[in-house]
Amino acid sequence: MNYISTRGFADKTNFSGTVLTGLASDGGLFMPSRIPVFSEANLRAFSRMNCADVAFCVLRAFAPEIATRAIRKMIQEVYNPRVFTNAIDGNNSAVMPIRELSKDRYLLEISNGPTLSFKDVALQLLGLLFEYVLCGKSLNILGATSGDTGSAAIHGVLGRKGIKIFMLHPLGRTSPLQAAQMCSVISDQVFNIAIHGTFDDGQAVVKSIFGDAEFKQKYNLGAVNSINWARVAAQVVYYIYASTHVVKDVRRDFVDVAIGAGNFGNTISCIIAKRMGAPIRYITAATNSNDMLHRVTQTGIYRPSKEVIVTASPSMDIQGASNFERYVHLLTNGDSERVRTLYDNLKHEGEYDISDLLQTMRDEGFSSERVSEGECFQTMQDVYKSDDYMLDPHTSVGVCAANRKREDGVPILIPVTAQPCKFDIDVEKNLGVKAPRPASLVGIEDLPQKYIEVDPDPQKVKEIIEMNA
Repeated sequence: MNYISTRGFADKTNFSGTVLTGLASDGGLFMPSRIPVFSEANLRAFSRMNCADVAFCVLRAFAPEIATRAIRKMIQEVYNPRVFTNAIDGNNSAVMPIRELSKDRYLLEISNGPTLSFKDVALQLLGLLFEYVLCGKSLNILGATSGDTGSAAIHGVLGRKGIKIFMLHPLGRTSPLQAAQMCSVISDQVFNIAIHGTFDDGQAVVKSIFGDAEFKQKYNLGAVNSINWARVAAQVVYYIYASTHVVKDVRRDFVDVAIGAGNFGNTISCIIAKRMGAPIRYITAATNSNDMLHRVTQTGIYRPSKEVIVTASPSMDIQGASNFERYVHLLTNGDSERVRTLYDNLKHEGEYDISDLLQTMRDEGFSSERVSEGECFQTMQDVYKSDDYMLDPHTSVGVCAANRKREDGVPILIPVTAQPCKFDIDVEKNLGVKAPRPASLVGIEDLPQKYIEVDPDPQKVKEIIEMNA
């Protein structure tokens, strides 16, 4: 299996190469040269498998050069109920339980891991992949987070040999619990960098540093955000596993999916799962008030806003969704020259036009919805009243979009982005009750925190890396 850059100028690599490289040398993102497709027999078999066995089959398809025994060992270590012991209801028998709500809605609970985020499953695996591929060499991971990726990445690589992590987050723009989950980890491996700005500012710094080929090579930089293909591949598992199980249980031919969209990593994973044969009909990307993704699906103009609206769902307050580039690559049938031209336009003109691809999006069942703050909070109240289930604001955005798209008798799946206690201030203000918190996180905000505060300047971040790598 070869992996190529969306922009066409970087050398081809294998799965292991994408793990270590992250961002391609030409600024593009890695994609498989072909999307493997599972047979109907495979999909029927998946519907009877647990998530670990499904994950093994998916990862083996994407990473044929990694020894089967090694993949199996990593999967068994990650997809283990003992790692995912933070279920709200105390039911810790499954890594990715599927909970049925009223009105044909199904929640994929993938936020029961160490940091209560859907990213834990993928990032626990990525930590093991880094260690395996490095073979004793060293790696410096550089990333930016809007809140959840940072803590999940830190806990995914903590204790892994030869790895240090430098994680940027926007100072004061994460929830207090999110900040504490990152900054209370006091370790020689971990360097939290709090920038004066937004997530998009941090992401721009990371991309700028990765664009310096000499610096990247000298300090052996790797990526942990969803620009890293391994993250996307691991998240594909969510949708193949959940869709095959739901259609079997409800005896339908397909499911629809609604996803709260931030950096588009979760959404592109679902799109790829569908292209691999998963029984998914429609996919809806739900945005909050920062609705750049929704605007591009309506107009075809990709134009990030210069200002970010502060919302109760900060992990979705993103104007430049990196993984949308992967979708453009798919929509253009791998036309790297066009992708390169579009992203040159974005860099120099602040926008690009893909209005000619809107019909292609619709034909494959992809659309979007914009959810206001009021609608997000109302959905939280409605689900708490109707199903006695507490949503975090991000998942609530996805559920609100699902409510609009739902058809009677057709199951619609929504991934649980995070647990409500990560956003307990807004949850309690809206629902009037405290969000439950696992014992392991009680009082974490009171622990000592360590971070480096800087402006979003690539040179300043480089200096931090130079001093500590």
